[in-house]
Amino acid sequence: MRDIETKEDIDELVKLFYDKLFEDDLLKEIFENTVRDHLDKHIDLVSQFWDSILLDIFEYKNNVIEKHISADRLFTLKKREFDRWLLLWKASVDELFKGEKAELAKSRAASIADLMLYKLEFIRKTVQ
Repeated sequence: MRDIETKEDIDELVKLFYDKLFEDDLLKEIFENTVRDHLDKHIDLVSQFWDSILLDIFEYKNNVIEKHISADRLFTLKKREFDRWLLLWKASVDELFKGEKAELAKSRAASIADLMLYKLEFIRKTVQ
């Protein structure tokens, strides 16, 4: 099994991951209602995000937290959603890749999930 090395590898990973998200009983509704109508563009943006983290290709220019604040207003994202997101991400990585970048993809995703949950909970407490 190979490691993550190219943008094409990340594109493949993100597409597999989103296939899993749209099949998942817990997360499907969230993604159906937030990105389904612009899924191709969304997948491209997510791939750019991961390109920047794993390959040092800095094309991603969006604010990740803003998108999740909007989703949180619709669904109140909690630990169980982030845990499932992380489980599916790790499963996707492990299905396709093995190596240093693959491990980095999983550890960074765990950090991102923790930070995102913390920020959303903080925003909920301070805005209300």
